[in-house]
Amino acid sequence: MMARHITGSSLAPGQAGGQANGRSSMYFVYILKSERDGKFYTCLSQDVDARLKVHNKGGNRSTKHRRPFKLIYTEEYGTLEEARKREKYLKSYAGSKEKLHIIKKCRIV
Repeated sequence: MMARHITGSSLAPGQAGGQANGRSSMYFVYILKSERDGKFYTCLSQDVDARLKVHNKGGNRSTKHRRPFKLIYTEEYGTLEEARKREKYLKSYAGSKEKLHIIKKCRIV
């Protein structure tokens, strides 16, 4: 697993999360912060930059009312199974403490 703390609003071309680097078989668990309500959203994707654009254009029904979003954190996984397991954990009660620690470490709260 590779973790990356993000301070900008999206990834630069070629950084982890985009397919420009030719690593389309990688999966990313990411955390977004809503700039509207300050809440956090955790999900996974093979292309975080493209997904962030979808979120910010209102293309995701569950997040469109909370946009705009800022990408604050990503983790990289080699398989979909690993990424789904991590996403599920971070969304669980047990994982919420670790997620809060990650968010604080990113100096977002």
